[in-house]
Amino acid sequence: DSLINSNFGLFITKETQPVFNNFLNRVFTNPIRQTCDIRLEHKGEPSFYVHLEGKKSENGEKCLLTAIDISEIKNTKLALIEEEKAHRLLIHNLHAGVVVHAPDSGIILANHQASVLLGLSNEQLIGKTRIDKAWSFVYSNGTPVPVTDYPVAQVIATLKPLYNLELG
Repeated sequence: DSLINSNFGLFITKETQPVFNNFLNRVFTNPIRQTCDIRLEHKGEPSFYVHLEGKKSENGEKCLLTAIDISEIKNTKLALIEEEKAHRLLIHNLHAGVVVHAPDSGIILANHQASVLLGLSNEQLIGKTRIDKAWSFVYSNGTPVPVTDYPVAQVIATLKPLYNLELG
């Protein structure tokens, strides 16, 4: 309620002020509707995030704005980012090799221990798929493992985890 007929600039947080200034510049220099996301606050009340859509008025003297509260979405995204950081920290500090594959079998994450065990740097691992020539696994008896039996291929095919698989 306090935003209506008020100086909107007074509600914008310092860290999102540059984003808002850029948005206003785009609104007054482009004929099409512009958008941005910023954070607002007012006199000790909890801050909240809004998605702004703006277009200059017919006479070009004012900016017509629509603001949509996106706090729940933004806070959920921020929480997911923090959770992902915590998981990555855990994975990178495990004393076991961990390799995370995308659905196409390309490697999207590998920790240091995996690099050591596989004899490849992290940069060499990222992006490799199960059919990459860098892979050559053998069973414990020394016979080569066909690509269809590689761990990632089995997980993708069955959608189930593997346990106690020993390969070299």
